[in-house]
Order: sequence, then C-alpha cells, then structure tokens
Amino acid sequence: MPEKTLKKIIAGRKLEISHPGRVYFPEAGITKEEVVNYYEQVWPYMQPYLKNRPVTLHVYPRGIHGFSFYRRDVSGDLPPLARTVPYRERSREKTIQLLLVDELYTLLWLVARGALEWHLWACTADDFEHPDQAIFDLDASADTPFEQLLEVSLLLRERIEKDGYRALPKTSGGTGMHLYVPLPRKQTFEEVRHWVKEIGRELAAAHPRLLAAPGSDHKTHSQKRVLVDYAQNSLGKNTAAPYTLRAYPDARVSAPLSWEEVEKGGFRPADFNLHSMPVHLKKGDPWLSNISSQ
Repeated sequence: MPEKTLKKIIAGRKLEISHPGRVYFPEAGITKEEVVNYYEQVWPYMQPYLKNRPVTLHVYPRGIHGFSFYRRDVSGDLPPLARTVPYRERSREKTIQLLLVDELYTLLWLVARGALEWHLWACTADDFEHPDQAIFDLDASADTPFEQLLEVSLLLRERIEKDGYRALPKTSGGTGMHLYVPLPRKQTFEEVRHWVKEIGRELAAAHPRLLAAPGSDHKTHSQKRVLVDYAQNSLGKNTAAPYTLRAYPDARVSAPLSWEEVEKGGFRPADFNLHSMPVHLKKGDPWLSNISSQ
C-alpha cells in the first residue's frame, strides 16, 4: 500500500508531507517526519537568525546519500505568502529571487521537499553592500583534535575584543567552528574580508603550532593546523545557519555555544544532533542576548 501523507496544521494552514517515513539519515534511522518535527521544535530559536536574511538551501530530496543540490534562486516554486527579494547576480547579469523566511509554514513546506540544510548570507535583504556580521570560519582536517579548534576560538575571541567587537561561537555542524562578530553595517564586504584575513595571519604568526596562515588558495587545512578561512565574508557566500541540520550520518547540528562551554570543552560536534539539540535548548539559546548588532 502507498504510504499515507502526513498532514499538519501550522498557524491555521494545512501542510501535507508526502513520504513521511522516507529515511533521510540511514545510519541513525531518522525519517523525513522526524526532520520536519525537529525544525518545528527549534523554530522559536532559529527564527531570529533568519529574520530578513537571504537563505541558500541545500536540498536532499531522498536523504543524505541521494543526489543533492543547492538552491539560491527560488523563483516559481514556493507556498503562498512566502517572501522573496530580488537580487541581481553580477556574474550572470541575471535577476533572481532570494528566499526570506518569516514564518514556520514556509520553512516546513521546504523541509518537506528535502531542504535539509539552511545556509545564511552575511548581510540582510535591505543592504547587500554592507554585512552586519563577520564570519571567522575555522577549518581543520578530520584528524585535528577538536580541542585545538576550541583553543584557537579562545585566541580569536581575545584578539577580536581588542578591536572593540564581541564574538559568538558555534559549531559548524561539520568538523569545524564558526565565530560570528556582529557589525554596525558600515564596512564593505572587502573591508570585512581583509580584517578577518589579517587577524588570521597575525595569529598564525604568533601561534604557528596551532594555526596555518591563510593563503590566496584558501587551502582548508595543513598538517593538523587550523585555518581561519576569510572567504565566507563575500557577497553571495553563505554559512550554515544556527540550528540547521547537516548532512552527516549522525544528523548533527550547527550549534551556538556559550563561551563557558568553549572554555570547559569536553564535547564533540556530533554531541549536538537532531535528538539532543531540543533537549539542550531547554537551557535557552546561548546567543539570545547577542544577536543584534551594535
């Protein structure tokens, strides 16, 4: 018999989810229905980070081991009331429609169609020229001790604070770490990218055992050293959203952290996953008081 369609009522609107039992994470036995339920649970925490910010989707229609594609232009295939913003792509001289997610229904409608990972731009839809956050993307090889990334994160926090900014840490959802720095939207992408690059070079020179100097080739790791990748600070680039799932067999999540958690250590990225994240959030969002820029 064909599998029944799952029906949910979201803010008074009916949402139909086909193939709810389709396994999206085979190793963990996690189904599409569980993925939809996860995003419904974390929506109150995820929503502030999505507000008025362009989204790029990574879509896995048949689970993490099936084909996948990135979706930036959402022209023509959205639910009613979904909001978009026009964006002129300079490389192709074409205007596309970028997705803005204001409400839960749109998010779940897209999750039900395979939108597993949610990636955000570093600027808001009302100003494409001036980012409101800098992103320090800490990359390392899989055999680099995670404690080393935490150590580098603490060094970066100290250096960033010397310039009068605050940094917010989160796991990338892969093997790395992200540090977000709220900005007052005065600098261009080029200026922010240069700042991130120079801090990475400065710390690599001071701590060559821990960090590799960022180079023009954007090499992601070198000899178990951490690289501060500055390339994400470019118009059109996107980074894993707070609380998004990632396409790893253990269904891990890109998890905001407190600095106390970073200092204490003793955890691994996979500790934050589809099952554990809603429980972890009962303590609240560690970034809650820091999400607005100066």
